[in-house]
Amino acid sequence: MNIPGISAYHGDLPSCFVRGGRLVCTFNVLEHIENESGILKEIFRAVRNRGYFFMIVPAFDFLWSAHDVSLGHERRYVKNELIKKLRSAGFTSSKMNYFNSLLFPLAVSFRALRKSLNRNDKKVRSEFSFVLPKIVNELFYKIFSSESRLLNYSNLPVGLSLISVCKIEKNHENKRHNTCF
Repeated sequence: MNIPGISAYHGDLPSCFVRGGRLVCTFNVLEHIENESGILKEIFRAVRNRGYFFMIVPAFDFLWSAHDVSLGHERRYVKNELIKKLRSAGFTSSKMNYFNSLLFPLAVSFRALRKSLNRNDKKVRSEFSFVLPKIVNELFYKIFSSESRLLNYSNLPVGLSLISVCKIEKNHENKRHNTCF
């Protein structure tokens, strides 16, 4: 990428990590990796002092469907489980939030209906294998955008995804202190 003052890298994990980076982002990546604990440890080592790790992962095992299989997911996450995995990798505390919460009831209903109608269907396919009308996409966009304002004021109890921003700082003893908020 060619932005003055910014170096961006992409590639296969973990070889793409550049030591001393200020920011590592994984958006819907961790769920694809069989050994996610190893990758989390690599991320922890790669982010420099006062750097950030920003991630998004899919939430809740009970939402597992053919959609996850078609995308190559290994798992979905719940907040407490992901906090434990971050701590195990070296991050000392973790606070994160569910998001895509306003569409959560619709998605749960859709997946339950689809499972009940397709019990004998062995095909693996994404739930996004069809194009929604423009007006429906615009409605979803407005719902999703309005939720971003809610995230500034409260923790949402459920959602289709989890979002976490972890900051790494040195404490007064010059040891790495890591906080996810």
